[in-house]
Amino acid sequence: MIVAVCGGIGSGKSAVTKILRELGAYTLSADAINAELLEDERYLIKLRALFPEAFGASGKPDRKKIREIIFSDAERRKSLNALAHGEIMSEIVRRASGKKLVFVEIPLLAEAGAKNIADKICYVRAPREERVKRITERDGVSRAEAEAALEAQRGEEALESAADYIVENGAGLTELAEAVGKMYAECSTK
Repeated sequence: MIVAVCGGIGSGKSAVTKILRELGAYTLSADAINAELLEDERYLIKLRALFPEAFGASGKPDRKKIREIIFSDAERRKSLNALAHGEIMSEIVRRASGKKLVFVEIPLLAEAGAKNIADKICYVRAPREERVKRITERDGVSRAEAEAALEAQRGEEALESAADYIVENGAGLTELAEAVGKMYAECSTK
C-alpha cells in the first residue's frame, strides 16, 4: 500500500515523514527523488531548455532561481511540473515495488499525478501563519515570498477533502508524534 503524505509548502510533511521513519516505516520523498534527477544529465538537458536563465557556467541549475520563476509564473510552473512529475512518479512506483507499506512525502498530490499511484492520502494541515513562519525561516525568504509560495499552491481544500487521514501540525511535536503514530498504526493493520 502506498500512502501519500501531502500538504502545501510549510505544512510539515517532512516532520511527519521523519516521525514515520523513526517508527520504522519505509518512506520516500518526491523532493529527494527530484534532487537526484537534478544530478542526471539527461534530465538536466530538458530542464535547461525550459529554464536557460537558471543555469550558470557550472552547468548546474540554480534551484533558488528556478523556485523564483515557478512561484511567479504559472505557465512555467506547469511546464516544470509536466517534465518532473512523470519521472518522479515512475521512480516512486519502482522503489515501492514489493513493499507492503510505503509512505511517500509529496507536496501537492493532484499536481503531481500521484493520485494514480496512492492507495491512501494523509493530508498534513497547519495554520497559515505557522506555515509562513516556517517558510521564511527554512528558506531564508521574505514574508512576501512565503505568501507568494502559498498562493501558488492553490487547491489544498480539494486535497484535504479527499484525504483518508488528516494530521494536524500546529500544536507541537508531541501532539504531532501522537497523531502520526495513530495514523501509522491504522495503516499498518490494513
